[in-house]
Amino acid sequence: MMISPETFAEELKNKSYEELLKIRGELIAEILYFEEHIEEQMQNEIIISPSPDISYKMNLEYLGEICRLISEKFNEKYEE
Repeated sequence: MMISPETFAEELKNKSYEELLKIRGELIAEILYFEEHIEEQMQNEIIISPSPDISYKMNLEYLGEICRLISEKFNEKYEE
């Protein structure tokens, strides 16, 4: 089950800068995998919930949220 981008961000708000970078890397890897295998992902006849395209879209939204959190943590760690 996918969660909202806001819930995703809320669950990660207490993570460290380094932990957020790791999670961002994992999201990017999933996004790139989908993009590199889009044809087979979209033709997959196995019913998966959520579908690969929904997971892709949500991962893009999660990426936006985690980038915002990384920016905040960066400021806390290096700009103060």
